[in-house]
Amino acid sequence: MTHARDRGTRGARTDRSAPLGAPGGTVGALPYPAVMVTFDEFRTMALALPETAQEPTWGIETLRVRGKVFAMGSPEGDSVTVKASREDQAELIAAEPEVFSFARYVGRHGWVSVRLDRVDPEELRDVLTEAWRRTAPKRVVGGYDARHSA
Repeated sequence: MTHARDRGTRGARTDRSAPLGAPGGTVGALPYPAVMVTFDEFRTMALALPETAQEPTWGIETLRVRGKVFAMGSPEGDSVTVKASREDQAELIAAEPEVFSFARYVGRHGWVSVRLDRVDPEELRDVLTEAWRRTAPKRVVGGYDARHSA
């Protein structure tokens, strides 16, 4: 899985004068993005993926491909939950524990909780796309790959 941090884009928009722990500040070696991702932006990223639909369930918004959930969250919340493999979950949490954490209820299945105020937008797009790929039918993923490989 290739993440924004692997491409050297993590923290490209930082303000070193911001207080430690604030958006745009730093904790350790990892800077936070200067601009927070909103729930609407998160939802737009997910709905841009083929055959994705939004459906309210359990009092939250779920994002699904052909009826299968790959991401969820609440417009009022400061974090979202995204499907991942257990290996990706461990990698994400180890690399950026201030951004990613073990998701409540579904974390044992590999899902991660993502802090919207701390995640790099491109990294969130990567994680969402990978979650969609893990969930979508192979034929749908193949069509997506064919359109985006050129």
